[in-house]
Amino acid sequence: MLRFLDLYVITRGIEYSRTFQAGRRSGRLGEKMKKIGFLWFLVVVASCASAPGNLQRETARVLGDVSPDAVTVSNVDRGITSVKWDAATPKGPYACSSDDMLRRPYCVKKQ
Repeated sequence: MLRFLDLYVITRGIEYSRTFQAGRRSGRLGEKMKKIGFLWFLVVVASCASAPGNLQRETARVLGDVSPDAVTVSNVDRGITSVKWDAATPKGPYACSSDDMLRRPYCVKKQ
């Protein structure tokens, strides 16, 4: 005895197969959108990590005895995995660099 679904598939086989194929295509599109969304998330997180306020704070932390408000950041160069910037401080000008998440900032006094 045929069930309703079996009968529907037999009589509407073409529509069923089209629906199934469209669903598979949209599944692939959904995976691509997830990947694109994840990449955008990483870009936003990386750009927020190297915002001027964070660069000021990390420069002051590395130099010590300097307030983040007294640090002026300029010439920010954001690479794929690193950030470079110039900092003007009461102690003098510095050239600084770090990874993209500001985990290991390093500053050298300019001459």
